[in-house]
Amino acid sequence: GRVFTTVTAAAGVAVVSYASTAAGFIFYNPSSSGKNAHLLKAKIGYVSGTQTPGFFCYSVSSVGQAVPTGTACLTQSGLLGGSAPSCTPLYTATVAVMTFYEVFGVSVNALTASAIVTPWGAVDDIDGRIVLPPGTWLNVAGSVAGFGTYAISMSWIELPTTA
Repeated sequence: GRVFTTVTAAAGVAVVSYASTAAGFIFYNPSSSGKNAHLLKAKIGYVSGTQTPGFFCYSVSSVGQAVPTGTACLTQSGLLGGSAPSCTPLYTATVAVMTFYEVFGVSVNALTASAIVTPWGAVDDIDGRIVLPPGTWLNVAGSVAGFGTYAISMSWIELPTTA
């Protein structure tokens, strides 16, 4: 009951630059959660649009930045029928400016929707190497603006901050 998965709308979200105050997908750990979020896996699925040359990446907030706002993602417990998570993943969010964290490991080139080779998807096995303490968030972003439309999912485990 400590592992959760979240996903944006199947129609996808616009992935924009990590330096933007608009974000397609934000993984937010509220300051009141009492939990550290150990990220396990991120997935990206192409939906539509023209890709801009660049790469997918993560950007992060600092502790104490303004709370992000947006639409809550569909989130489910890995334990079917389990409790709700402490974290609040959002899509089409408004955020404070974030800091570039690391490359996701997927680069794209300038292709129109008709030129995309299907199936197109990407997986990052984070395996707990990124831990978000309460009051922080992570953005799945692009290195440049206007990156296209993608469905994004994230899996994580919530553990007490004292663990």
